Amino acid sequence: MNTERKSRLSINGAATVDGGRYQEVKVTGQGKINEGLDAIQLTVNGHMEGFGDIITESMTINGKLVAKRDLSAKKAQVNGIVKSWGDLQIPQLRIHGEVTGKKNLISESIHIYGSLKLDGDCNTESFTGKAQFHIDGLLNADQIDISLYGSSSAKEIGGEKIIIKKGKKWNKFLPWLQSDLKVECIEGDYIELENTQAKIVRGKQIVIGKDCTIDRIEYQDSYTSHTDSKVGEAVKI
Repeated sequence: MNTERKSRLSINGAATVDGGRYQEVKVTGQGKINEGLDAIQLTVNGHMEGFGDIITESMTINGKLVAKRDLSAKKAQVNGIVKSWGDLQIPQLRIHGEVTGKKNLISESIHIYGSLKLDGDCNTESFTGKAQFHIDGLLNADQIDISLYGSSSAKEIGGEKIIIKKGKKWNKFLPWLQSDLKVECIEGDYIELENTQAKIVRGKQIVIGKDCTIDRIEYQDSYTSHTDSKVGEAVKI
């Protein structure tokens, strides 16, 4: 990759370029970047495919971005679609559309009003919003506060404070859609759940709300369960 940073790359129609280092990259049409791309600002209003690593300070995706390798941005606003074949490293991530990753996502703050799908793990400090998510590995966050809109899943969820509730808005307009979470294990200090199916929930303080099915609960300080939920066994440890 050329070490000199150029001022601007703009793709308005259909074009294929070699990549490079730029102050600003804007794709309004359909662009293919054959090599690595390093930009201060990346804006995609059309369709962009990147075949090398993508590094940017700030990223706004209103259209569709397909990253064939690793994607790194200090902050990103996804209003459209992002698909990544490599690792995602985005400290400040806001999703109002859809993000799909074949590997892992590392962040500090993830706020979702859309959907997230990962084949790997998700590691962040904060995971909040109204969302649908599917994480094949571990969702690890200090603070988790999610309203479920659509069926979601994860292999394991870990954190300090974990609050997962059923979203309310779709009950009126789309009552047939399921809003639930399926997970093997949830472990945290404070855990509050609704519409969750889990094999084991382990924590200090556990509050089981409506429509949960939990095989086993292990708690240290306190545990309560709604009468509409089913708990196989609850053990104080």
